[in-house]
Amino acid sequence: MIGTVRDVARGGHGVVPGNNGPVFIPYVLCGETINYRISCRHRSVQWGVAEEILEKSPHRIEPPCPHYGTCGGCNLQHADYPHQIEIKRSILKGNLQRIASITLPEACDITTSPPFRYRTRMILQIRHGRMGLFLRGSHDLEPITQCPLMSEAMEDTFRQLSANRDILAVESGRLILLSNGIQVSALLETGGNHRHLHGPGEILFSLPQFQFSVAPGNFVQANRFTLSQFHRWVNFPENEWEKGVDLYAGAGFLTLPLSRQCRSITALEISALNVKSLKRNLLLNGITSVSAQRKRIGASTWPVSDLVVADPPRTGLPAQVRRELVNHPPRRLVYFSCDSATFSRDLAHLIGEGFHLVRIGIIDNTPQSDHMEMVASLRGAMPEQEESLSAAPEIRP
Repeated sequence: MIGTVRDVARGGHGVVPGNNGPVFIPYVLCGETINYRISCRHRSVQWGVAEEILEKSPHRIEPPCPHYGTCGGCNLQHADYPHQIEIKRSILKGNLQRIASITLPEACDITTSPPFRYRTRMILQIRHGRMGLFLRGSHDLEPITQCPLMSEAMEDTFRQLSANRDILAVESGRLILLSNGIQVSALLETGGNHRHLHGPGEILFSLPQFQFSVAPGNFVQANRFTLSQFHRWVNFPENEWEKGVDLYAGAGFLTLPLSRQCRSITALEISALNVKSLKRNLLLNGITSVSAQRKRIGASTWPVSDLVVADPPRTGLPAQVRRELVNHPPRRLVYFSCDSATFSRDLAHLIGEGFHLVRIGIIDNTPQSDHMEMVASLRGAMPEQEESLSAAPEIRP
């Protein structure tokens, strides 16, 4: 069958109109004419494979990684980097319009990144002594010899550890690599046990105003080049608020800049390992205004606050958290998300309950894939005279 790709959707799949509805096809770009076949159908969704590109997009390039197309780690290496940004913008725009009835403004704040060598953390699967990543759409292993997403230091360590006796003896496990681009730490996970294999136990990331230290088992944002851009969204120099809350605080990455905005902070996090690192990062930066608490966010309440920062997992904000925000709206809510569908759903609910969207943006945390970090700054439903807003215009659905 011959068709023209009309769009690129989540997962990096091109969308081709078919006789029985749209067909989702990987590794194609918008505007390309392709010869394709249907590979499978699941309920009302059709999946296809491009057998030949009859008319190529001007944005198509040769993928630099020899594992691309089998390894499941990347899905946009066949597109030049500026076009990858346009694809991500289009995905967010479509979900905002369809789910939240919000039109993404042309002035959407977009932070780009060097397209390769950006990863702070890589999780490599180990099967029968061989390391790699899962095949696309599978839990079968694709052994790899290199990865252009790793920093040179991380890739060198990966190659050295490929011959490590402890790894060669592993039937099934994971190797976690953590790097700031210079130092590398490696942690081996097998059967619920952890063993440190290489480098320091913690890696220090130096930010413009803070020092941030994490271990391989901690959560850390994926891109070493965009870390400071997250802090930019939690900077309100025109305001000094009394109370702030960091939901899903992790190891304190966003707690650090939040501490400069409010006199007192409550940081909530469920992971004991992350809470331990959070407290250590507060000491490292001489911060005494934060109360770090280990709590499950969906079942928690928190003090009524002027500023709330939330960076939940891919599933987004639980209904109870949204209700708490609506019942006790902060002056400002900064909401980070790594999933455009749940991000759109949560914005629709919050705006429907009185929040006002002031600013929205994309931080390209994961070049070469359709994944991205989105962020929205919202004003709570309270009298306008209670807050001095920035000059950025509000965005309304």
